[in-house]
Amino acid sequence: MIQTRAAYCGSCQCQRHFRKRCLDHWTQGIVTLSTFGLWAIGWIGMTIRYARKPWRCVHCGSRYRMDWSGGGETVGKRADSSDSVRRDRGGVKPIKI
Repeated sequence: MIQTRAAYCGSCQCQRHFRKRCLDHWTQGIVTLSTFGLWAIGWIGMTIRYARKPWRCVHCGSRYRMDWSGGGETVGKRADSSDSVRRDRGGVKPIKI
């Protein structure tokens, strides 16, 4: 199952849709009941794994992270992006790797 939300993308500099994969908990619950609770261990592990995956911009693939003030920020491009530019937060020009 895939969740979608609209948010501001810092890389695209506009409002974009962000996607994140999540589990279908109804199906996991049925599997857990049919295996008499044995699948609960796998279900917990999968829930933790999917919760750690970031929201991604549909257009450019940048990660989205919510901050505590309710706004959000994008955290750069995907690792498999074609351009490998290291972003420096100190105001220095990016370095090509």
